[in-house]
Amino acid sequence: MKELEFTLQSSLEANYLNIGLPAPAALDEIAIRVIQEDCPDFLIPFRMVDVNGSISLKYQLMNTVAFSYYDKALSKGEFIDLYLNLMAPFIQGKDWFLDYHNLCIDMHYVFVNKMSGKAYFIYVPELSCQNSDEEILQ
Repeated sequence: MKELEFTLQSSLEANYLNIGLPAPAALDEIAIRVIQEDCPDFLIPFRMVDVNGSISLKYQLMNTVAFSYYDKALSKGEFIDLYLNLMAPFIQGKDWFLDYHNLCIDMHYVFVNKMSGKAYFIYVPELSCQNSDEEILQ
């Protein structure tokens, strides 16, 4: 997912993460339908924006902070809850017909709710923008 263009945008209503997709985007239509109609609770839903044939995904970031900036001083119970939340997409994703290779697992783009400590992931439903198993393990 290193070739994708990630940009953060702030407005009075919320913060947004925009991801520009490569020119001829091969989209995973099943994943798009699943996320738009019945979004799993571990994903941040997105809106597709098409400007002159250039497709980007717009994610609304509500009450979240990037995992890389999250407070690391956690109690044992909070750590276990956060760890389970971070593992949920890899365990439950197949039940939602989602491919774990399409999860963005960069610490700057995995988000944690400031109040509840729940983890949220970005899913990029573009077939050429996948992580290999080696990249995921790293």
